[in-house]
Amino acid sequence: MDEGTAILLARRADYRQAEHYLLHYEQEMRAYREAKEEALSRPAGENIGRHGTVPHPTESAALQSVRFDETSDVYHWLRAVEITLRGLCDSKRFFVTLRRDAARANSGQTGRGRRGWVAFVQMRYGDSVGRYIGERTIKRWNAAILWRIVDIHLRLKNF
Repeated sequence: MDEGTAILLARRADYRQAEHYLLHYEQEMRAYREAKEEALSRPAGENIGRHGTVPHPTESAALQSVRFDETSDVYHWLRAVEITLRGLCDSKRFFVTLRRDAARANSGQTGRGRRGWVAFVQMRYGDSVGRYIGERTIKRWNAAILWRIVDIHLRLKNF
């Protein structure tokens, strides 16, 4: 496999990861918080002083929390989704809400032809907003949001 193919495969994998974290943000955030809480509840072995206590417990807990965030790839994806959603206009935020609803309603069924979520979003968006949007626009919005998440994730990871 040449370098160009490897890059394209990595881009495709990042796009799929972004889509997963966008659609399943609440579940992933809950799982991340539980894992972090479990990791931080363990005693800090190297910070124990002469008398068997942690000399600066608040500082130690904060440092452990930051270290956990820095080493977790999930944290960077979740953070990228948060930043992206904060930067979207109201219509695109509503689009993301409908996209998540479609993912829940479709429950992972894939098949040939037109994607089920496109029709779901198209009808619900038109009914709610009063302005119908085409399939091309929906797909373009979806791709733009996902690529923005990928871009922010890479920037956070390399920051």
